[in-house]
Order: sequence, then structure tokens, then C-alpha cells
Amino acid sequence: MAKHFEILFEDEHFIVVNKKAGVLTIPDRYEPNHPNLKGTLSKTRESVFVVHGIDKDTSGLVLFCKTAEMDKAMSLLFEEGKIIKKYRAITQGKPAETEGKVDAAILVPRDKVKVSISPKGKEAVSHYQVLEAFRQFSFLEIQIESWRRHQIRVHLYSISCPIVADKLYGTTSDFYLSQIKKKRFNLKKHEIERPLLSRQALHAFSIEFNHPISKEKIFYEAEPPKDMRAVLTQLRKLNI
Repeated sequence: MAKHFEILFEDEHFIVVNKKAGVLTIPDRYEPNHPNLKGTLSKTRESVFVVHGIDKDTSGLVLFCKTAEMDKAMSLLFEEGKIIKKYRAITQGKPAETEGKVDAAILVPRDKVKVSISPKGKEAVSHYQVLEAFRQFSFLEIQIESWRRHQIRVHLYSISCPIVADKLYGTTSDFYLSQIKKKRFNLKKHEIERPLLSRQALHAFSIEFNHPISKEKIFYEAEPPKDMRAVLTQLRKLNI
């Protein structure tokens, strides 16, 4: 499993990991023995605490603590909004403004995977900025104030900008070049088209906070992986 993630930083307090899509952050409650980051890291460390997680099919940065005391301190920083975490996403459609805020409560139904926007839910705020705008797609950077399940995914869906290849909140589970080229796309005889992307185009791009003990600024970022870059390359080339 080591090839599916990279440790960007580690000291006696923290571990910052850049994970690939398709890797679980924590054990699955239905398949607890399925490989996951916490389980793998715990094999060679006395203790590992998950400060926050990201979805299996979201790539990017995940922060772990190595002591209960630091886990408590970092959880407090999250609650106080002193940890800045930014994501990048490719979406279908374009927001009405080049930057804005989605302030919409999220309801997490018991024993259901999909969440929804509902006044009965918990407060959730996401800020977005358009990094690149194409005719039918956008490349966004998102920063969240709250930490709700599927927050970015459902918030972007609520403003008619679902994340590309998001099987829960989008329109398809795979994204193909033919969806961009349309009539201009041609396959050779007996050739089978393979998807450019087979998971939601969402990446945890950067994390920034002040070390609770040394007060040193900690900042790490990881560029989106190959699959998202491939989609962006085609969008830039065709300006679709």
C-alpha cells in the first residue's frame, strides 16, 4: 500500500500524508480489515490519530497526530478555524460569480451515504474561487469553514456545479474524452475508450496551521494527480 501514499512531513507530533484516490483514510465500518492509511501508519508507530479525513475517492493531503495530547490540540484548532485547508475541483458548469460563498446547512441521514441541503442540518460554509473557466466546465479552489460529510461535493451540486465524475452528486461515475470532444471524437476500429477520470475530481490541495508547541508555521501543498491534470489539459486545449 505504500505506493498509494507519500509522507510529506513527520515529526514526533504530526504526519502529513498525500494519498492517492481509492485509498481509505480510516477503517471501513463494513469492511474493517480493508487496507487504510490509519491502519498502515499504525503498524510502525505507537499511536496514530486522525485529525480529519477525506473520502476514499478524493486525493490529497491528510493530517494525522501521533499523541492524544496533540490530537486534542489540533482538534481545537479545527474548531476555532485556525487550520486552513484548501481543495481543488473540476466541475461541470460555472458558478455565477468568479468567487463566492455557499452557506447551506447539511443534513446527514442516519445510515445513509448521501447527504442533503436542509434547514434541519448542521451549519456549513464553503468559499470558492474560479481558477480557470471553460465553456462548460470550471477549475475551482475551495476553502471550508466547517467540516461536514461530503460538504464540498453537495455544496457545489447545490449551485449547479457538480464535481466531474462524482457518482453521488454528479451526472456520471466516469469521465471520458468523448464527453469533451463530442462529435469531434472518433475511435479507431475495435478500440475501446478508457476514461480520463474514474472518481470525483476533488483534491485536498493544501494545509496550513501554526504548530501548537513551536508556533512555527506549517504549510504543505500537493498538486492534483495525473488523472485531474489529464482532464485539465484537454479542457485547456479544446476550451470546452
